[in-house]
Amino acid sequence: MASIKITIEVDGSKKDICIKDDAGNEKHLQSVILCGGDATSREFYLFGWGSAADAAWSLANSFRATSDPFYKKVFIHFTQWVAKFLGFDTQQKNYVDGNELADRWEKEFEAAAEKDKSKWN
Repeated sequence: MASIKITIEVDGSKKDICIKDDAGNEKHLQSVILCGGDATSREFYLFGWGSAADAAWSLANSFRATSDPFYKKVFIHFTQWVAKFLGFDTQQKNYVDGNELADRWEKEFEAAAEKDKSKWN
């Protein structure tokens, strides 16, 4: 079984979060969210610190940037749960396909970037 150690150091006075792992990776960030769960036992763990906007930005961009099938599935399930909690009709299972949504957002992002780029040329 693989093992990894991750350390999260929060310096609230400096508004700095340092995340390190035992592989030698280190990042200084403005936000962190760590969550894990076991749906069968209905247990979960949630820790967050820093800027809510930065945390949301990192989630959205992680969804868009990953090609790992595991993470894609996690984000698809996550968006379906959020939709349920927001009161969307989940009984009919009329979910938007997560991959289709990601593709649409990517096209919108690219179009907006091109539009912004043309302002400066």
